[in-house]
Amino acid sequence: MIQNYSMLSLFGVGFFTQLLDIFGIATYVNFMWWGWAAGTFGVAASGVAMSMLFWAYDRNYACSMDDADANQAGCVLMEPVIESRLIKWGLYDTTTWFNISMYVKSWVAVEWMNLSEEYREEKRQNMVEWRDMGKKNMGGKKDMDKKDMDDKDMDNEDMDSEDMESMMALIGF
Repeated sequence: MIQNYSMLSLFGVGFFTQLLDIFGIATYVNFMWWGWAAGTFGVAASGVAMSMLFWAYDRNYACSMDDADANQAGCVLMEPVIESRLIKWGLYDTTTWFNISMYVKSWVAVEWMNLSEEYREEKRQNMVEWRDMGKKNMGGKKDMDKKDMDDKDMDNEDMDSEDMESMMALIGF
């Protein structure tokens, strides 16, 4: 029940933020909702629900092995029900997050282009500062990843791979 209602509320709010974003309203809120809130709280809610289900399975197993327990027959009958729920929820979580991860790069690119030019320029400047700070902290060593430390001009309007990686890192993917 925890997992069902938490996912309903998280993805319900996500639906409305995505709907607003389609019409150009609250783009950044949508960006952060799917990047942080839905991911973080969704995983946390699934973790809590699965932990509770594992605990119930363990308690049920202990009950079914206890000869002195009057409910032993009921515990034995509940075992397959709990097992099927574990499998169902595990498959649901896995397929949900695999489906989201299949489209995350293209979705981030579209969201990036929907943000205002001022906001994008501010984030580009932040990315340049972070990159320069990383170079400075490494002491100018040449063994750094060339893809991350490429000296490209960040004023390019098109999203390049460095912009994409930086935006993915910004929202936590």
